Amino acid sequence: MEVSTTIAIADPQLLSRSGIKHLLAQNEGLSLLFEATNEQELFVQLKEHQPNILVIDYDHAPRFSANTVHHIIKNHPEIQLLIITDDDRPHQILRLLENGVKTFITKACNEQEVKDALLAAVRKEKFFCAKVLDYLLERSASQGSPDITLLSPREIEIVSLIAKGLVAKEIAAELHLSTHTVYTHRKNILKKLNLRSSSELLVFALQNNLVTG
Repeated sequence: MEVSTTIAIADPQLLSRSGIKHLLAQNEGLSLLFEATNEQELFVQLKEHQPNILVIDYDHAPRFSANTVHHIIKNHPEIQLLIITDDDRPHQILRLLENGVKTFITKACNEQEVKDALLAAVRKEKFFCAKVLDYLLERSASQGSPDITLLSPREIEIVSLIAKGLVAKEIAAELHLSTHTVYTHRKNILKKLNLRSSSELLVFALQNNLVTG
């Protein structure tokens, strides 16, 4: 990370913010842009400053909520979100993943997992802690796993890249395809597997050993 990546922290808990800042200070490629302790402070800051990554704990209503995350996704899609929370409600976590959150860990994670999540956010890759992956896998198990033989080799390759966190433009560059072709492949893949989202594709990729480092 030669180019500095700017980070903002949205969390009302002083100890949580201090812990995150401690980890940031250990990496020269990461710099703190601002902190916010409630939604109003956050939105005011975002009008003036655009961090590369926003580390947020939404589970502190009324200071922050899931709606805060949805607002960021809708109004600041260029910001990479990293959620670090104590929330253990599967339905809420899955809902946020369905809406586009790529990096999601809990405050029970160890220091290395938090560092790995930060690096994934910098690279715009997906990273979920074990508990979040368990929720995804449990839901998938209850629904039944799709058959990988339904996919062509090219479609399997695209699933692997989606699971890694790449967006359509990046996949197109990697495979020397047009963005439109990638979107068409993704649509066909979801239809063949009877899946609805990238998070469900991630679970499919994990179950079929398609996630690469």
